[in-house]
Amino acid sequence: MVTIIHRSLVLLVISALSLPALSADFRVKAGEDVTISQSQTRLQVDQFILEDGATIRFAPGVKRWQVSAAHTEVGENVTIMGTGSAGADGAPGDDAKGQAPECEDGKAGKPGKPGAAGEAAVVIAMNLKISRWGSMTIDTRGGAGGTGGEGGKGQQAGEVDKCSQTRGGPGGAGGDGGDGGNGGNIRIQYSYLPGSQLNSALDNRLTLKNQGGSGGAGGKGGPGGEGTDGHYITMRTLTGSKKWVPGGKEGPEGPDGKAGRTGVDGQLLIEEDLSGLLDQSVQQQSAQVDQIRQQLKQELAKETARMAAEAAQKQQQLQAQKAVLLERLKQAGEGGAGGGAAGTDLHKQMQKLKATQADQAEKIRDLEQQVSELKSLLQKALSQ
Repeated sequence: MVTIIHRSLVLLVISALSLPALSADFRVKAGEDVTISQSQTRLQVDQFILEDGATIRFAPGVKRWQVSAAHTEVGENVTIMGTGSAGADGAPGDDAKGQAPECEDGKAGKPGKPGAAGEAAVVIAMNLKISRWGSMTIDTRGGAGGTGGEGGKGQQAGEVDKCSQTRGGPGGAGGDGGDGGNGGNIRIQYSYLPGSQLNSALDNRLTLKNQGGSGGAGGKGGPGGEGTDGHYITMRTLTGSKKWVPGGKEGPEGPDGKAGRTGVDGQLLIEEDLSGLLDQSVQQQSAQVDQIRQQLKQELAKETARMAAEAAQKQQQLQAQKAVLLERLKQAGEGGAGGGAAGTDLHKQMQKLKATQADQAEKIRDLEQQVSELKSLLQKALSQ
């Protein structure tokens, strides 16, 4: 049974920060089978691309593989094989050869050698920003323990003549089975890049196998040594009668070895990077803010230009009206007494124009103040 363990995101970030500097891209082409060497056990790359049917294996001695990628693409039926190697079977015990001397029991066979323990699987830790993801199988099952060696055969019993019955040597004990290797831990921290069109949890696109390896079977006990045939002996009597002497007995079979223990299942953690989601949200909000800022700049610029044009137009209108009245006053002055009534009327119009000018000047000052404020807002917007 696979154990699901929730860990702090901080630990994952610290682990990612411990990786080396950004290096070249890593790509496995379609159908290609690549073996990770000791020099590739810690990868931090810009592009991490595994095409359809790509397979990744690990060289002997690689215990851990760490990958951090800023852009990840995974095709269909991609496989990462990090299983532990099976332990070697134990050698059989030596037989006790030959036959024991007369009237002696046979010697025991040698015990079988224990099976070797299965190798622990590769630990895999990934920190991925994903653009495309098809399907992947990660296999980090522990290696099976080796089978114990069979016990050696016991020695044949010595002949029986003028002695009690002999017995064949016992068979050697079977070797114990090797323990299974531990399953490798799998830890994947991920986030989806903008435009990836992926919205379901990554677990739905992964097949994970990280169980502990099975323990090896115990070796079978060796067979007991053979007995001897019975026979008649001539008694040392006057009649010379014969007596039956039973032969030696067959030796007992050796005990079987113990089975090895099953390895410990690996731990599993598949976690979406919340900080990555936050970064994506901030990027989207920043884009919206930039768009609003640009619209604001355009609107402020249009309004500033409109109000400036309106103030300039009003100023020109007042100047034109003033010029007309001044010309009429000049003409009335040149006309003498006949122009007194007209002059009075012109003076009234001039007074009215001055009042209008004062009112318009106040409005122009208001417009100029608004234009100044809009320019200040526009300047702030442009500086951000």
